[in-house]
Amino acid sequence: MFMKFIYFFLITSTIFSMTGCSQKQAPINVVEKVTAENTIGTVDVQETMRVLWTVSQFIIGKDASWGEQEAGALIFKPLDITSTEIFFNGQVCRDVSFQSDMVNTEDYLTKFQQTTPKTLGITDEQIEVVKTNCDLPGFNEYIHLSDNRLIIWINGVFFFLDPAVTY
Repeated sequence: MFMKFIYFFLITSTIFSMTGCSQKQAPINVVEKVTAENTIGTVDVQETMRVLWTVSQFIIGKDASWGEQEAGALIFKPLDITSTEIFFNGQVCRDVSFQSDMVNTEDYLTKFQQTTPKTLGITDEQIEVVKTNCDLPGFNEYIHLSDNRLIIWINGVFFFLDPAVTY
């Protein structure tokens, strides 16, 4: 029964994201209030987490404070995102709200990330930028690509997360 729910959730999410029918939430105007309502804790990954994405590679950005060793420690780390929680690297962020916008890839990466699509190997002309009220490193804002990979950045390093299930 649980697996049927997961498949339903994944298929529904994929259909909504492909058709542009994802739910849009009102913009977050009071960041301090939203962050204060956020609850971060730790979670035993082995017992309570399903894996929807896994860190598969990284690219060290310009002026990154992390090097190969720190970034390499996150390779193969699992990620789970539900409608209200994010589980990553042994931590959980609860009561998460999500807001997403489609943006021009070149403009966004140049202006906000000081990099280019070519540097990151991104061919999408448009990307989905997801903003949350989550304080976990890499999840306040992240990128959702058309092939369902995610990109998070931590300390100047771009991490690519591959989906565990592809349809």
